[in-house]
Amino acid sequence: MTIANDLMEEVTARLKAASGLSTYPLPANVRRDHRVPVTLQKSPAIHIVDGDEEIVARRKNDCDVDVRLLFTVVIYVRNDEGFAYADPVKAEVMERLKCEGQSPVYPHSALIEPGRIRLDHEPADNDAVRAEMEFWFLFSRDKWTL
Repeated sequence: MTIANDLMEEVTARLKAASGLSTYPLPANVRRDHRVPVTLQKSPAIHIVDGDEEIVARRKNDCDVDVRLLFTVVIYVRNDEGFAYADPVKAEVMERLKCEGQSPVYPHSALIEPGRIRLDHEPADNDAVRAEMEFWFLFSRDKWTL
């Protein structure tokens, strides 16, 4: 397995964790890299989309590198309340992924940072709302290791 896969599996596990630990239960429909339309019956849904991995710095010895791994958590909601219905889901995603003081630590001592949030809305029989929450991990590795 790769470091990127280990980190994305951890994100998936955190978002699928028992809702009794949180203030807002996340939908049971949490999937990684699932590219199928979300129907009214499957809503709300959360899809975790792997992103690019890029080297952002090289260490003095040129053997180790710092890597940024981008990913997106996409929330799909079909409800007449629209954005108001999606807000508690967004808040819970942030709560589950954050690492206050970096504890509990993510695998490979990776640090996580939130990015921008993009919202999209489409009027329908029940309004369709899509929220894309960008995140990235920062970690160090041997430059020849995945």
